[in-house]
Amino acid sequence: MSRPGPGLLAQPTTPSTPPTGELPRVRLLKRELRTTEKAPDAPALARIFGKTAATALSWLVIWDASRSWPALAMVDLAEAGTGAITELSMRREGQLAPLLHAEHVELTLDGQALGVLLLRTLPHHTASLKLALSLMRQADRLVVMAGGSADHDWLRVLEHALPASGWQGPVWQVAVPVEASTRAARLRRHTWPAGVRVQAFDWPRAGRKHWNLDLLRRVLLEPIGVTFPNTPTGAPAGPDLESRVARPKPLRTAPHAESSKVQPRVDLPPLGPPDRLHKSACEQLIAVPGVRACAVLRLADAALLAQQGDADWLAAGAAETGRVARGWRQSNAATETSPDTLSWTHAQRQHLLLRLPEDGRDLALLALSDPATTDTAELRWMATVARNALA
Repeated sequence: MSRPGPGLLAQPTTPSTPPTGELPRVRLLKRELRTTEKAPDAPALARIFGKTAATALSWLVIWDASRSWPALAMVDLAEAGTGAITELSMRREGQLAPLLHAEHVELTLDGQALGVLLLRTLPHHTASLKLALSLMRQADRLVVMAGGSADHDWLRVLEHALPASGWQGPVWQVAVPVEASTRAARLRRHTWPAGVRVQAFDWPRAGRKHWNLDLLRRVLLEPIGVTFPNTPTGAPAGPDLESRVARPKPLRTAPHAESSKVQPRVDLPPLGPPDRLHKSACEQLIAVPGVRACAVLRLADAALLAQQGDADWLAAGAAETGRVARGWRQSNAATETSPDTLSWTHAQRQHLLLRLPEDGRDLALLALSDPATTDTAELRWMATVARNALA
């Protein structure tokens, strides 16, 4: 499906009236692309949707890999945008079932013009996934909805669908359900194909108004660069660490080997008293359900500037954060990518660490939570709000 011509027929767009009971504000347009090729590639996104797409769109592609997210739908996004959903089917000549089904909407979210494409592939079908990958490769942001019972199947097909040279595209932002922590753990332990850099985040399956809009905001909020790839690529110290720093090329030696050396003692000046904003940030975070303790601390020595919550959790969490922060700072110094957010689990504590705006003291905001009772997406959102208030 590289371009129109012999083997590829573009069918005209036809408006469709939604069935009774659906929101009348949304118009449904249907298109079809046909091919005679056995393993087709998709045309450029701008070419497929060129007649309707704005000229300065950022493309966000969502692949519904697990088909286990009941709230995932485009109606919310269409209502917030142009009011139209374009359904696109890509099929081989002579075959009834399409190789790929896609839905496209355009909207402006928080000042950013977006083209959003939702992809659904055939299960156990390598050609279908190859076609989807040729669209996913073009995205500015790529979201993979995972964490269902079908994860094993699509991960196995992925090994065969990717080219021998590996993945050459955006970071995979993988959504895993808060309610399925064991499946999320399996994904984090998975050995991903060459070139695939994974950035996982927890998200509730359903239950909130404007779930789809909030999902986009969550994805756009995440700084690209904190990943857990399948090879050592600059991870800070610690076997329980779930987030890793992406590098242009994999390193042959994991940096925790370096950070395990004896560190020279550095005498740092006292931090001084906390200001009102630092106290306010801690007060906001301790109010999030599931958060047991939080603090503003100095990364160099884990000294606390402001704090709230359980003293035992803080003592253990600050010590662990100091160990991880050394590897994080070394990784940032050795790469052009410098992420400002890190999360990991250790000893049944979920750690969320956000670097604060630079004021010469190298401060960070730390939240310690119980993973069994915390809505991770809500915590990340509130922590980002608290950090932004300190800018």
